[in-house]
Amino acid sequence: MLGGGDPGDPFAAAHNVSVKPLVALAGQAMALYVLQALRGCLEVGRIAYVGPVPPGSEDLIDLRVTDHGTLIGNLEVGVAALQGSQLKGSQRNRPTDQPKRVMVITADIPFITARMISDVLQAAPDAGLVYPVVRREECEAAYPGVKRTYICLKDGVFTGGNLFLLDASLVDLFLPRLRQVLSARKQPLKLAALIGPLVLLRLLTGQLSIEQLQER
Repeated sequence: MLGGGDPGDPFAAAHNVSVKPLVALAGQAMALYVLQALRGCLEVGRIAYVGPVPPGSEDLIDLRVTDHGTLIGNLEVGVAALQGSQLKGSQRNRPTDQPKRVMVITADIPFITARMISDVLQAAPDAGLVYPVVRREECEAAYPGVKRTYICLKDGVFTGGNLFLLDASLVDLFLPRLRQVLSARKQPLKLAALIGPLVLLRLLTGQLSIEQLQER
């Protein structure tokens, strides 16, 4: 779970906290809601938290990892912590072997629930990288007024989910491309350019489909 952030984030500074996930919502840090959802999801094993932990989270976190200052840096150290550590057998009634899959989730999505996470994990195909997308009309109906980055595809208008799944054995192979993708995550055209000019052309003409993206 990625709970670090830019120390100069204006939203965090406005609320007198060091990073955005520590901003209080209805009396507790945003990150705490996400941790509670993760711990309430039976499919989730160990939880590694990267960044300054929120008050009251001690029993929800298995591995505390120091914030390395960047999204990709935090991703690397978080995955490494999960791969290199074993949970002591009696501490939790959870799997303790090396993870086959790693779920990466941000700590600033307080409205996520255990059911949502479970739905994603149960529906996820057997693939090296799984990334959920949400239709704009469904996102705006559930969270009116929330600002999101959207992309127009042949199938509709979509925004990305705030989590993804990785095959743990392939993490080292993914990281170079992930650095590029994460740095361009707010720039749909740049993202499309990473996977070829034909994809970019189809995007600009509204002819790019989800199926074509998956095949590519």
